[in-house]
Amino acid sequence: MRYWNGHPSAYRTRPPKSYFPSSFENRQKNGSFPDVDPALFQQSAQQMQQLVSDADKLCTALQSGTLAKDVMSAAQKSDDNTVKQLLHTTGISSQFSVSFNPDGITVYLTGRYQSEECCKLRLVYRWR
Repeated sequence: MRYWNGHPSAYRTRPPKSYFPSSFENRQKNGSFPDVDPALFQQSAQQMQQLVSDADKLCTALQSGTLAKDVMSAAQKSDDNTVKQLLHTTGISSQFSVSFNPDGITVYLTGRYQSEECCKLRLVYRWR
């Protein structure tokens, strides 16, 4: 069998299908999928609600001219600790990390369930 590889004058022969079927194909044929346990998925959804709530607090607080200016000034000086302290004053309770560059700031909010990460929310703000 031949298939198109993107170049108008070239066709390639398709490689043969693997001799060993994938585990998904086996399960599909046998109809034996493992039982699902939605507990972690449900907890992730619950923790995500908290992250979204914290994101709302952060967005609202950053609309204040003084906080936005202070965060930008600290970031311009590469003062990570001050940036984190300023973001903490917004009332967010989730764990977070921050990275910034001359174009903006990124805040990563992290949700935990039973001391393991279960969800993340990335907020990207541009300032230039």
